[in-house]
Amino acid sequence: MSDCTHCAGIGWVCEGHPHLPWDEVKGCECSAGEPCPYCNSTDGEVPRMPPGTTIISSAEENGDD
Repeated sequence: MSDCTHCAGIGWVCEGHPHLPWDEVKGCECSAGEPCPYCNSTDGEVPRMPPGTTIISSAEENGDD
């Protein structure tokens, strides 16, 4: 984790209030979260996920003939 002052080291900010961490206690969760532009820049890569995140993925085959 970083010591970023914009996201409190979480790596994510509130989409509606990007100056606040995306965290119920430390900031705001009124809307979706987005990667912190200061410490979790994606540059085409997958961003670092917030602590406790569970990723569920489903890949379906393309049924085109």
